[in-house]
Amino acid sequence: MDTTRPDGPTELAWMEQAACRDEDPELFFPISAKGAGLAQVAEATEVCRGCPVREACLRYALDTGQEGGVWGGLTEEERRALRRRGSRVRSVGLAPAATPRDASPPNGTGSAATPVSVT
Repeated sequence: MDTTRPDGPTELAWMEQAACRDEDPELFFPISAKGAGLAQVAEATEVCRGCPVREACLRYALDTGQEGGVWGGLTEEERRALRRRGSRVRSVGLAPAATPRDASPPNGTGSAATPVSVT
């Protein structure tokens, strides 16, 4: 993945380590987070759960105003809620890989995302 732009290098080198780099990008941009799209959101957040650069991904999405898709294990609605609270990402708590996909999320958001500490 090329992490440079014509006007110089960016701080996107973390993308080279992302768990999603070999996944179909469509997985992370479901049509809806309801109905049939719910399974797609669950699958995308499962990929994110074990990602070594999950926090950097979420920080990038929040800092650059990414409105669509799953970034850093959070859905559009979850990131929107963080923005409304004016919160900044401090750290991402990673759930154990053995956590079942259909378990109730500890953050009460309704998705398989694990909790995010915010300030």
